[in-house]
Amino acid sequence: MRRSSPRAPPRTYEAVDERSRIIKVSGKEMYNRIYEIDHDLGRWLWEKSVQSVQERFNVIGERRCEEGIPLAEVLWALTLTKDRLLEYLGAYALANSAVELYQQQELDRLIGNFFDRAVDVFV
Repeated sequence: MRRSSPRAPPRTYEAVDERSRIIKVSGKEMYNRIYEIDHDLGRWLWEKSVQSVQERFNVIGERRCEEGIPLAEVLWALTLTKDRLLEYLGAYALANSAVELYQQQELDRLIGNFFDRAVDVFV
């Protein structure tokens, strides 16, 4: 899988920005916020620590509240981030064997569980 530079948003993040309803956040700021989540995603997925995910998203939730961003928009942004990440992985992670296909499905499941835990912090 090809890694993107944090300086140049990949098309996936541009799609998030175009479809986002969060009008109080610039495109660059939106990219930075998504990158912040994606950057630590690998560690969170493999640690499988519910507590570390809850702590991180409590901080994010408090920050968004202070910025006046409604909870519905925070949850929408998480949903879009998850969808775009899975779309990106689906486009670039081609399985050449049954084992690779299983690994891709397992990664998709872990990502789904991660975002479910992140949303659970807010509801």
